[in-house]
Amino acid sequence: MMQDISTVWSEIKLHDFLAGLIPDKKGRCYDQILRRSNRYLEYCHDYIQELFPTDSPSRFVSHAPVITAAQAAAWSSNDLIRLNMHNATERMIRFYTTKNWRGKYQWLTPHNHNYKRISRILHSLRMFGLDAEADLFYRCIMNIVSTNPGVVDDTTKAFWATNNQKTARDPAVNMSI
Repeated sequence: MMQDISTVWSEIKLHDFLAGLIPDKKGRCYDQILRRSNRYLEYCHDYIQELFPTDSPSRFVSHAPVITAAQAAAWSSNDLIRLNMHNATERMIRFYTTKNWRGKYQWLTPHNHNYKRISRILHSLRMFGLDAEADLFYRCIMNIVSTNPGVVDDTTKAFWATNNQKTARDPAVNMSI
């Protein structure tokens, strides 16, 4: 079956964005997003879906890219994409491990929207075969959660564990943000 030309073009654009070759729909380059402030990362709600695409449509950003497991597997051999996603993981670790002026983690409040972002990041990293990055990200998040008991509910922690353990090719792992 032949794909729609706009779908093929969108896939090429996403691939090239992930490789850092072209900007996204809003004119933001991959590395520019990574250099943005923590405040920007907290309050802007449409970049995470582009830095960490998954096979699940976003419930909150209608134009968010959706990729297949086959695309992620093929694209994961691109050194630029792997490097960019590695750098994005490091940036998100810095974001999640930085305390605010009150000495608190901005995102660590009950039912925070960042919980879905964390799920997306883990799922995307596993889809792209970036297991070391997924493991490191998960350990950093869980270290913070374990030293701040009672904030993140057990259901969320179990969901993160599932997203961290299973591959994207497993239909049991399905999340959307």
